[in-house]
Amino acid sequence: MTVEVSHHVDASEPDQAALMGWNRVKHGYWLKKRDLRHPLFLGAMAYLRMAGKSKLDWLDRKSGSYVPLNHSDA
Repeated sequence: MTVEVSHHVDASEPDQAALMGWNRVKHGYWLKKRDLRHPLFLGAMAYLRMAGKSKLDWLDRKSGSYVPLNHSDA
């Protein structure tokens, strides 16, 4: 499993980050609700919060839209 960091500069939302999916070998996967409790995902959330990102969203594959990620989701 790999973790990729993608940087997008958006001066209007400096404290926002979005989690979209994960890759295994060369295949990409959308996040699922159960992935929100995975240790790797929890570590990524902790890292982003330490980096100053207070508003975290995740890309829900069912709706195809970004959903706010609360502490209670994970």
